[in-house]
Amino acid sequence: RLAPGALSCGRLGGCARRLSALADFSGEEQVGHDPLLERSVDEATLHWCKTVTSGAADNWQRVSALYDQDALLWGTVSEDLRGEQDLVDYFKYFAMIPGLSLREGSYKSNVQILSEDAAINSGYYTFEIPQDNGDVKAVPARFTFVYRRRDEPIDGCEWAIVNHHSSAIPEQPGALKDILAKR
Repeated sequence: RLAPGALSCGRLGGCARRLSALADFSGEEQVGHDPLLERSVDEATLHWCKTVTSGAADNWQRVSALYDQDALLWGTVSEDLRGEQDLVDYFKYFAMIPGLSLREGSYKSNVQILSEDAAINSGYYTFEIPQDNGDVKAVPARFTFVYRRRDEPIDGCEWAIVNHHSSAIPEQPGALKDILAKR
């Protein structure tokens, strides 16, 4: 479900720019396995994790600044595809949840370098959300961040998020579990 205005005419131009920037590389330009680039992309994702859970008074602004101006977001606790102001509004809620944290040791990732200026990081993490009754709700989630290198770093981060999908991990159907168990 798209948030209102998520793909207006202006958004389509942004989508086209984003796709061309990420797809505009040939096999010759691909970087492949570069440990330094992979580490910098992983650090960008860890920076996002630390920022979104920091509890700072201006947290939603700090998190939103990590996204490119035409970025798209499928948020962990949202039914809508968000861009522009809808993305900012999502973090006015999510990044401001009192006590929001990432479960220690839950972060795992796999970085793919597409070019010197484009990368993908996919993996999983578990958010912990305090409840009104004192319990803590664990939300295991999977993520994919698509990054484009910035001309100028923001908050020490050289990578801008151009697309981010985070969703709660569903329970696997029994039939799939059976297939996987036979391997």
